[in-house]
Amino acid sequence: MARDPASVLCHQVASTTFERIRADRSRTTVQVGELLRVIEERLFDPDLRVTSMQPGRKTDKRLITQFNQEIGLTPWAYITQCRMEIAGRMLASSEDIPVWRVGTAVGYLTSKSFGRVFKRWAKVNPREFRQQAHGERVSHPSPRQLLTPDEIQRAVRGDLPPGEAAALASRLSHLQDQIRSNYQLSSTSIPQAESIEPMMARNVWRWIKDQPQSVQEAAIESQAAAFRTPALFHLMCTKSIEAGLEDDVLGMQLANLALLCMTALLGKLDEVAIRIPLIRGHLLAGLAMFRCGNTDEALQYYGIALHMLEVTGKDAHPLLVMELCLYRALVEFQRGNLEDGRMLASEGLKIMRVLIDHLEASTEASEGVET
Repeated sequence: MARDPASVLCHQVASTTFERIRADRSRTTVQVGELLRVIEERLFDPDLRVTSMQPGRKTDKRLITQFNQEIGLTPWAYITQCRMEIAGRMLASSEDIPVWRVGTAVGYLTSKSFGRVFKRWAKVNPREFRQQAHGERVSHPSPRQLLTPDEIQRAVRGDLPPGEAAALASRLSHLQDQIRSNYQLSSTSIPQAESIEPMMARNVWRWIKDQPQSVQEAAIESQAAAFRTPALFHLMCTKSIEAGLEDDVLGMQLANLALLCMTALLGKLDEVAIRIPLIRGHLLAGLAMFRCGNTDEALQYYGIALHMLEVTGKDAHPLLVMELCLYRALVEFQRGNLEDGRMLASEGLKIMRVLIDHLEASTEASEGVET
């Protein structure tokens, strides 16, 4: 008798999620671990309710609070996150399995209830999500809209005030997103099932952004284990840059969360693939320290990044070298070492010009093909 394709696919794409649940059980208290055991055993059970997760009695509200403190999500938010990431992977990995069958596979009795929860999670309905996962094209603005020639020249001269220097660094981080779309920083291919991970990352952030720092750390430690790509790391980098423009300390905290995301990927990606995000994480942490005025600690992070770049050798990505040069230049300008700052900035900007020219040439070529 042939096996149900939906059940087979669900089993295949759920392995990462169940690995994360077991990892959470190993690091939590006995009481929270017991709730996680029930979630693991009954994740796809339509009758699973938080109030019935403790056999013989209602779940204690204090235990729900404890779960939230240790995991970073409430039990029901945790269950929903697990179900939705599995459903998203199923939708991204198949075109012929009906949406309603995806819903029943992960624990929803009707397509209406599944669709309602999924849209709340993904901001689009399951059919739209599947269409996007199988061919969405993302357009990027021109880098010259993000960084003006005047800003570049002022950076070279070293006369940017600290506040404007930090703003310039933020603009450079946005530029990196444009360049990254044409320069792949990792040779690791991403399976179709993992194309939902940017969506997963946005939902993790939506749940934890207003939580205390300790809860955020617990959530990142828990949720990052479900990722097979640096999607959550890249999002936390972006949030750190954005937060740092208004709150230096918050920017530094989020930079540390970004590094925590990468720790969860150790062992999942090969050494070369993991080195690239780790370098970027240390660069980001250094920038966050710089914004808080801790130039010595910033240089320590940059020193680690430099060592990893030297180990990478000729395969070091030019974008990372550019970042290191420009971020170190900002530190030297802050310290009053204008000559060292100018030398570093000049080297970084040479690389930037090459990357911008290549990106714009690629964009023009792509647009020419489309027309």
